[in-house]
Amino acid sequence: MGCSDTAPARIVVAADTLVVNTTIVEPLDVHVVNRQGAVVQRVPIQYSITAPDSILVIRDGNRIQCRSDGVARVMLTAGRLKTSATVRCDIIEKIIAEGLVCTRMGDPPLRLSVAAFDNSGNAIANPRLYVISDSSLVRIANGFITPLKAGDGDIDYTNGRHRTVTLIRILDRASVVDSSSPRSKSRNAMFRPVCAQLQARRP
Repeated sequence: MGCSDTAPARIVVAADTLVVNTTIVEPLDVHVVNRQGAVVQRVPIQYSITAPDSILVIRDGNRIQCRSDGVARVMLTAGRLKTSATVRCDIIEKIIAEGLVCTRMGDPPLRLSVAAFDNSGNAIANPRLYVISDSSLVRIANGFITPLKAGDGDIDYTNGRHRTVTLIRILDRASVVDSSSPRSKSRNAMFRPVCAQLQARRP
């Protein structure tokens, strides 16, 4: 059987309670597997709720969108297979990130400095955020920023409802920053004290 077994056996939900922090329309972490537990590809899972719910809504039959904080139960169907998923919408209402980051090529990766809070001001542990950046400038993975080349860029954090940004400058060993444009001059003024601290710590 093994890899050739493509017969759907059950629907697997990734956790007892699936936590969603965003208002972005997205699928749940659910899969159809065979009898060996291997994921069976291209088997659609349809979502439904038993009654209109103010906590979340179903979009396109196989994605959800949180509308308010709370817990809801989503029914999952794939052919004759059925199960349910408990979904807790814990929507982020505030995102705080480090405003300016200055680093150098060759320095160790930096840990992402970002925090998220719910409607009551409580910190949300391990928040699910969408992180957008210039992939030619930095690589962001597993909570760390790795510089790829010298230059300036932005790191955007969003949950669909709120957004914040970190401005980053990456220096090389002989970095020359173009300050010809008003925007560059403004950024230079912001980064000067931050990068000066970095240079002061230079071994």
